Amino acid sequence: MDRDCFKKLLLDSTNAALAFARKFVFNLVADNVGYVVEFNDNVNVAMKCPTLEAAVDRLWHDGRIPVWIDINVHDVEHRITTVWLLASERRVTEFSDTFYACRGTGPFCVKSPVIPPPVSWLPIGTTHRFFLGNSWLCWQLNCLIFRWWAFWGGCDAFTMRFYRENRRKKPKARKVEYVGLETT
Repeated sequence: MDRDCFKKLLLDSTNAALAFARKFVFNLVADNVGYVVEFNDNVNVAMKCPTLEAAVDRLWHDGRIPVWIDINVHDVEHRITTVWLLASERRVTEFSDTFYACRGTGPFCVKSPVIPPPVSWLPIGTTHRFFLGNSWLCWQLNCLIFRWWAFWGGCDAFTMRFYRENRRKKPKARKVEYVGLETT
């Protein structure tokens, strides 16, 4: 696949992920984007890529691209939106050999931001916005959203008991070793 074509697909998929995230999160999703690239090889090593060019350098190698790349908004801090790219280790050269070629997005599949536990405890079918991030404040605000919904929207006894037992337990941040770009 041509590098410029791949770069355009990544840019289009990034814009789609930002638009998708704006529907679900209260945070102001900035247009200033940084990337984190992780390959699906069970090593738990993620590479920070501050620009679109750096992300393309990590993913595109001599015309070979990953078969699939899941893209989602991971965090918003200091007016920079972090977009997480989880990519397959397997690579192909042809656009038609990628998983999502029939959609016209090549290897990219836009996923929703990771839904935090207090909001994910809501019954299926309810739609609520949430705060994106791993900070204590985001956790508390998401707990408030759940409590508001439980009071006004009604909630079964099992869900309320589960919430009371787990509301003080902040989820642990994802353990990932970041490998930065080499500067020359």
